[in-house]
Amino acid sequence: MKNTLLTLTLLLLPLLGNAQNILGYWYLADKSAIVEVYQKEKTVSARVAWIEHPYDANGQLLTDTNNKDKAMKGRPLLGMPLIEGMTQEKGCWDNGTVYDPDTGRSYDCIIKLVNGKLHVRGHVGPFGKTLIWTRAGDKLPEAK
Repeated sequence: MKNTLLTLTLLLLPLLGNAQNILGYWYLADKSAIVEVYQKEKTVSARVAWIEHPYDANGQLLTDTNNKDKAMKGRPLLGMPLIEGMTQEKGCWDNGTVYDPDTGRSYDCIIKLVNGKLHVRGHVGPFGKTLIWTRAGDKLPEAK
C-alpha cells in the first residue's frame, strides 16, 4: 500500500508542478519585449520586464499612450502590469485580465501552457485573440 501511494505521488508531481511552470520570463511573439509572469499571493500576474528598444526617437522611455484611464495614461511601459488576477482552473489559468497597450483596453484572459509555449488569450465573450509566447530563459538580455 505504501509503495502504491509513493508511486501515485511521484506520478502526480509533474502535473502539480505544471501549474507553476508558467512562472518566469516569456518573449512576446515578435521578441521585441519580455514579460515576467509571477505569483502574487494566490493569483498569477505579469509585467513588462524588458523592451528591446525602450526609448522613443527623443530618448524618452516609452509610455502607455493609449490607456483610456487618464490616471494610468503616460506610465512607463517598462515594469507595467499586463496581466492580473489569474487563478488556476482545470489545466489553465483564468478569471483575470490582460491589458493591451496598443488599444488601451483590458480583456478577459485565459492562459494555457501548450507544448512549452504560453498561449495568452484576450477575449470579450467568444471573440478574441490568442498570442503565443516562448520561454526567454532566466536572464534578461541587454536593452539596445
